[in-house]
Amino acid sequence: MIEALDPHDRNPDAVSWVARDRKGNWFYINELYGNYVTKELAERIKRKSENYRIIDRIADPALFKEDKHQVFAQQQTLAAKLSNQYGLSYNPASKTREDSDRAIRDALDYYKVGNEIIVAPELYIFDTCSRIIYELQHYQWDDWRGRLAENKSPREKPMDKDDHTIENLGRILIKDYSWFLPRPINPVRSSNGPTVESLDPYE
Repeated sequence: MIEALDPHDRNPDAVSWVARDRKGNWFYINELYGNYVTKELAERIKRKSENYRIIDRIADPALFKEDKHQVFAQQQTLAAKLSNQYGLSYNPASKTREDSDRAIRDALDYYKVGNEIIVAPELYIFDTCSRIIYELQHYQWDDWRGRLAENKSPREKPMDKDDHTIENLGRILIKDYSWFLPRPINPVRSSNGPTVESLDPYE
């Protein structure tokens, strides 16, 4: 499981949990979206992720430059505070939006003939994840306005609005994590003698 964080000071914080299976399919499993003080954010993240096998935590690079929750507190970044006080350590994520958007588009792509899906998508989203579904349905591209629009080609840049979980998802996809077998967590001795490995059920 990969966890991605997009923190803000005035807008809601967004956290996304995405898993990948051995076949290369992605699953957007859980999310957190709301306005929280740092302590509440950390506690909610811990509660949400306590049953997941987190292999990496990534965050918007802004997390490592300034405290998005305390504008005037320059002594410590939010990344340092989350790590030092709450044990949540994050790695900087990419800011390459074009690559992220392309990765999402490719992962959602599928090919259908009649009622039969010939090529299935690589990304599946749990229907309980209402925020990412909303953002994907309302995703907007920036464009020229007024008279300028007549002589201008469409812009290649999306609008920076209602896209926080989309950013999280794109940053995870472009890192192209690989699935791997979890290590045994509790050796269990069978009745016949040899040890049977008990694997982590949260892949």
